[in-house]
Amino acid sequence: MYFENGGEIFDRAYKAGTRVIMPLADPFVEDRYGQLKDSCGHIWEIATHKKNMSKEKLTRAAKEAFE
Repeated sequence: MYFENGGEIFDRAYKAGTRVIMPLADPFVEDRYGQLKDSCGHIWEIATHKKNMSKEKLTRAAKEAFE
């Protein structure tokens, strides 16, 4: 799910008792992203769009991240 305030949503969900599967982070891609698991076992993906990247910049960033 995309939110303008993904960090706040992530923190509220964590404080409400979800378990962090993947901490909220800013990877090389365009979005801030993280995962939480609720008490029923559902995994929630929280994201905030941070920037637009051309295909070339995204490809270059991916190569640099995995070198």
